[in-house]
Amino acid sequence: MSENVIQRRNESVYHTEELSKDHDTKEEEKILENLRSNSYFIRLCKGFSRYQELLGSSSVLPEEKKVILERMHILHGVGEINVDKHNKNVLNVEPLNVDDIFKYALQHAEDGTFDQENFLQYIRKNNDILLGLSDEWNPKSGDSKLGEYEYVNSLVAFTRKDEQTISLHILPAGTLQSTELVFKIVQGFKEIAQQIKSGAISCEFVEMKSWMLGRGLEGKIKPLFAKLGNVDIEDIDQSDDDVVDIQRLALLFNTKSLDTYLRTGEKPEVRAAYIESQKFVQAFTV
Repeated sequence: MSENVIQRRNESVYHTEELSKDHDTKEEEKILENLRSNSYFIRLCKGFSRYQELLGSSSVLPEEKKVILERMHILHGVGEINVDKHNKNVLNVEPLNVDDIFKYALQHAEDGTFDQENFLQYIRKNNDILLGLSDEWNPKSGDSKLGEYEYVNSLVAFTRKDEQTISLHILPAGTLQSTELVFKIVQGFKEIAQQIKSGAISCEFVEMKSWMLGRGLEGKIKPLFAKLGNVDIEDIDQSDDDVVDIQRLALLFNTKSLDTYLRTGEKPEVRAAYIESQKFVQAFTV
């Protein structure tokens, strides 16, 4: 093979590799931009920022800050973060798993240096984590993620509890205004009702367990059930596994709930509504 042919082949391979790198970079930038505006990511960052504010506040006593720190670590499932104070770069290497990104955020919030963009760039260091979070935090209709959640739109999902019952779930809403929020949730309920009517979903009962049904928020959520008439909202065992999971999601993605928990240890109240499936169908189908 002549040297000219070898050179042209090498140049072609190099050009192909450069095009591939350019494509990968553009795709990564697109993912980063989507995460910047993602409701899950924004709300998660607001929680770490609020944590940082509490620890840095002169109105919060040192002994109170210690309790706040312990509660935040319990929420994120980590113990004491052992970091060499003389080598802060220990948390700036590539994260190996999702736990590492929470440790990064906690440590920087405790140092008073947490920043949303820097947090995003840290996640970027591990492409698998970046892609995983982007995929998990951008649900689309028909997706089945976060356990057994089946999404009907970006705000409403359901799980199949057993052969007779499905559970409804309302997800973090980003910056939607109340009217937009209610409209999109109702649209999700309509889609589920249509699937029940068509037989795509088989159930006798529809339940909804949510911190949004707590006494402090009951008035805001009841308009969603206006078409159903009187719906009983019931107290449930707060040690139930479902309740623990719902509370954790509320604390991760609702800054007001997190603030109350960090200051007082009080977790959001979770209550439930139970509706016969045919009544649900009649209310949400034309």
